[in-house]
Amino acid sequence: MFTEERMGPVQWMDLGIYLQSFMLRATEEGLATCAQGFWRRYDAVVKQHVEVPDGYLVTYGIALGYEDKTAPINRMRASRADFAEWGQLRGF
Repeated sequence: MFTEERMGPVQWMDLGIYLQSFMLRATEEGLATCAQGFWRRYDAVVKQHVEVPDGYLVTYGIALGYEDKTAPINRMRASRADFAEWGQLRGF
């Protein structure tokens, strides 16, 4: 995914919203996804291999495909902290 260099933090948040919607839609279609923010660090490398218009930056990548449910890595489950340990909802 690419974005114009002139875009600021608000537009980057919009990209995150778009990314989530894209990933949810892919899931509805039976595809697995993995958002990859590390691609931002490799803007120059990506631009050596992919045509990117002038004035645009690499924002993130998305792995997209069919999940192999038999692969051990896809059965791994991480523990998660309860919401109360890290967040609050105020005014609700």
